[in-house]
Formats: sequence, structure tokens, C-alpha cells
Amino acid sequence: MIIASHKALKTNRDINIFYGDSIVKQQRHLKYLDVVVDESLSWNNHVSYIASRVYPKLKLLNRISSFLSPTILLKIYKMTILPILDYGCIVWGLCSKKNSDFLERLQNKAMRIILRTNHLTCTQSMRERLGLLTLFNRRRYLRLQLVYKIVNDYHCPRQLQGYFSLRSELRRKALRDGRELHLPRYKTAVGQSTFEYAAAKEWNDLPKELRACETLRLFKIKTFKLLIESDKTQHICSV
Repeated sequence: MIIASHKALKTNRDINIFYGDSIVKQQRHLKYLDVVVDESLSWNNHVSYIASRVYPKLKLLNRISSFLSPTILLKIYKMTILPILDYGCIVWGLCSKKNSDFLERLQNKAMRIILRTNHLTCTQSMRERLGLLTLFNRRRYLRLQLVYKIVNDYHCPRQLQGYFSLRSELRRKALRDGRELHLPRYKTAVGQSTFEYAAAKEWNDLPKELRACETLRLFKIKTFKLLIESDKTQHICSV
């Protein structure tokens, strides 16, 4: 599989790669560690794969909804469906708005099943009742947790140690905000959608007091509250 932009793929589609005397068949996408990677990194195939795993569980949740309380149904959702929606989102989470909105509709369907509401119910009011973030902000929440671990070297995966650099360290002088991260100079949309750039920018956009939290637990609590408020202010009810 050749990974490139749509434009580059059109001009390089006929490239032949040999293994011995045989031509290696090019694949448009492949699954690695249960994440479906496609040749243009659009994540369309992976989002479709997520949906194929979530739909049967939503049907099952709907079947048992009349026998269980919303509290129990919410726990089942968090244990069986939400992990599927979260898995690997550090890699694919900066997908297109179309894919992001599609995944959001899956959570909306789950919330309606849990609360036994119809399609006229405001999604923000359902999230507030259940204490859930939009999936878009939940992916941000998970990314920011990982950035906190990397920056503070707190249970950080060995491969990611030193992944980000502080601006103060690169400039070798004390800055007004010593917790800001260096942003790579990516000008393309692809470059700015990478974890290296997008996660660092999200970290820098946090209030200074959040980045200065002394414990991960406190950081998670304060960041969750911030994103809950963000969901409220950015929501536009279409009902």
C-alpha cells in the first residue's frame, strides 16, 4: 500500500513493486492492530469498521432497554460501546468532519435508547443528563491526557518519552509561560492534523492553570469540566 494524498495517488497508481519475480499486489487499505489504515489516511474505512461493530451492540442495548434502568444502561454503554468508539483515536481521531459527525450520531442513538427519548430530544440535554462529552471533545480529552503524561513523564510510554519539546527549552531562556509546547511549522492540512501538531496546539490552548496541574487526576477533572462547558457553549440545537 502506498500512502499519499489523493492527487499523488492518481499519478502514482501504476507503480509496480516486485518481491523477487512477483509483483506485489497493492492494497487500498489494511487492518493493523484493529485500526483500518487507508492509502490517503482519510479514515473512512476505519469509521465504517467502527460502525459495523457498534450497530449490533446498539440493537442489543435497545432490546434490553425496557428491562433495565438508565443508570445500568449507561454503564453497559460505557463498558461495551464507548471503548470501541475510543479505541485508537489517538491515531485516527483527527478525521474529517463528515466522519466525526457520523460517529456522533451513533452516540446520539445510544443516548436515546438509554433515556427512552425520541429524535426531537435535544442531544445536549441528553449529554448533560448522562454526564457525557461529545465524541469530538472526548477524543480531545484523551489526547490531552496523553500529552500531560508525555510532558510530565508520568507513566509515559517509552516510545513517546521526549516526544514534545517546551518552547522555553528550545529558546534556552525563561518565557512568560514555561509550559507551552513547540509547534512544528506545518503549513499543509495533513501536517496540521498530525498528533505532533494538533495535540501540542490543543495543549497550548488550555488555560495556564490546567497545564500547571500537579497530578493527572486533577488535570482530568478540570479538563473534563472545561470540555463539558465547551459542549454547552458550542451546541446549536436544531430541534
